[in-house]
Amino acid sequence: MRTLKNVQISDATLLIYKGETTGGSTLTEKFCRIEKKPLFKMNILDDIKTMRLNYKHWLAENTISILNIAGSRESEGCVYKDMKALLRHILPQ
Repeated sequence: MRTLKNVQISDATLLIYKGETTGGSTLTEKFCRIEKKPLFKMNILDDIKTMRLNYKHWLAENTISILNIAGSRESEGCVYKDMKALLRHILPQ
């Protein structure tokens, strides 16, 4: 229910994952399709410069006041440090 509510109350979702989406990340992706909400997926293994450019284009194409940021749990792959570094590179400062 929390995952669905997060998608519903936001204007769009940024989904950050490592490798492939699983569990709650896959569910978030499904709910974005059902609710017809914009979704931008970032695999932290991809090139950061390309992701940043694509993310900026996605932001320009969508009107977003509330952004849901979703991703893998730390317990599912020790991704916290990588995700934090990615967010620092892509989010406006």
